[in-house]
Amino acid sequence: MNELREKGINLSDMGKEPSDIDVLIGADVAGELYTGRIVRLESGLTAMETRLGWTLMGRSLDIPSSGSSAMPVTAMFVQDADVQSLWQLDVVGIEDPGMVKTKREMEEATRAHFLQTVTVSDDGRYLVHLPWREVRDRLPDNFESARRRLISVTKKLRENDLFSSYNEVFDEWKREGIIEEVRALSSRGQCRYLAHRPVVKENSQTTKIRPVFDASAKQGNNPSLNDCLETGPNLMQLLPNVMLQFRMRKIGVVADIRKAFLQIGVNPEDRDFLRFLWWEDVDAQKLKIYRHNRVVFGALCSPFLLAAVIEHLLDRAPERFRDTYCAKVAN
Repeated sequence: MNELREKGINLSDMGKEPSDIDVLIGADVAGELYTGRIVRLESGLTAMETRLGWTLMGRSLDIPSSGSSAMPVTAMFVQDADVQSLWQLDVVGIEDPGMVKTKREMEEATRAHFLQTVTVSDDGRYLVHLPWREVRDRLPDNFESARRRLISVTKKLRENDLFSSYNEVFDEWKREGIIEEVRALSSRGQCRYLAHRPVVKENSQTTKIRPVFDASAKQGNNPSLNDCLETGPNLMQLLPNVMLQFRMRKIGVVADIRKAFLQIGVNPEDRDFLRFLWWEDVDAQKLKIYRHNRVVFGALCSPFLLAAVIEHLLDRAPERFRDTYCAKVAN
């Protein structure tokens, strides 16, 4: 107070006892009350002149300092609860309960369809069906669209000197049975052609270039292939549990499944929806038709099918292997 008197500052409120608040002044009005005169006091407070008189701002000197601290902690690991149900608490009153129920029922139906149709071939490879929606019958013939996009991609491959490397990938896939050639006589019935383009990873130690297939391409108002496929439920929700397992043992091991999607076979009934075009003779513009025998990178359902196959495999594995997490392996 002595410092205020020395500086000729008379506060608008000199009362020692607290009193009732008469009016609250909003930030949109407060700026009109300040005159612009500011005095910083040695105590650390700041005196500001307003049209209603001087006022003090800053930390109260009567409040003792405290050395205690607080740290917010968020619990991420819920082992025995349905994590999806917990997430849905955030949208209570926002999402239509009927829509939420429908989505859950669709995911359960997709999972049930997988369990009913999954098989293992004679050579030990899993075979899966694509999880179709009812709009599948509306898929149009897109041969010409796929052909035009192939011509465009081929031009860029040649300009960047990548055509031979790209072609070698398809040759390797054919040798390994990942793709197969489609003869003209077997082209009856509904089918779908997937446009593709190269993805180049110069730093990759395995595959420098790989084809990525576009299952989301549409023609007019007709659905794309992805529009006709179910996404399936997310089967990788307990990642905190996986990470905590690294604390249980001295050594953690991480491994990658080589070409994970391509290890899973597609049932022959669905393969004609996974066709694509490539060249028999690019200079003569002579085309060749292939189709995928394995799950395609780019299809909406592929992550679910991979996770579902791994889960199905681990459910039948010895107990000591069931805590293994894939597509990355963590022990």
